[in-house]
Amino acid sequence: METELFKNKTMSSLEIAELTSKQHAHVMRDIRNLLSQGVAESNFGLAEYSDNQGKPRPCFNLTKKGCLILASGYDAVLREKIIDRWESLETGKAEPMAKQSLTPSELILQLAQFNVENERKMKALESKQEQMQAEIEEIKQRTTTDLHQSTIVAYISRNSIKLDVSRYGAMGRKASALCKKRGVEPTKIHDVRWGTVKVYPDEILDVVFGMGISNIN
Repeated sequence: METELFKNKTMSSLEIAELTSKQHAHVMRDIRNLLSQGVAESNFGLAEYSDNQGKPRPCFNLTKKGCLILASGYDAVLREKIIDRWESLETGKAEPMAKQSLTPSELILQLAQFNVENERKMKALESKQEQMQAEIEEIKQRTTTDLHQSTIVAYISRNSIKLDVSRYGAMGRKASALCKKRGVEPTKIHDVRWGTVKVYPDEILDVVFGMGISNIN
């Protein structure tokens, strides 16, 4: 009875790696080198398999001719192993190959890639949470029942004032100076984007912005 592999007339690069005790990455490299030299792609079908983590990884399904072409670049012992495998497939005596196991180096590399991917996802999640918190704080500032005091950002946003963010600091210093002159102590709040920011009475900000942005030093 024909095995499934012989029925499909292919042998996977994973099998070849196990037969030859080579790393699968090295077998893939050897096949790509052959393809770059102009060997017919019809003998090397690109496919996928699932690794130990269930992630799709590339592999090749080789025809008998493809296997012999690949084996021609290996030493006599490895060529014999590949030819013996084909003979056992043709006679129906082939035993299923064990699932390809990762070498220690491949396992370390895979674990490192897994950790990097997890760290990237965690940073993206933290950034998104910070952005959401910032939006919530801004909404609080814009919808508070006490509209008689605001941060520079909230005042600009609520009044639809167009001002480059690089000028926010100048406006804050002007507002602080005016508060000091009038004996007013601005309160402080924590903002996830800007850190500790001051909240000024709107009457102060009305004067500051009423002076005209062009006059801010």
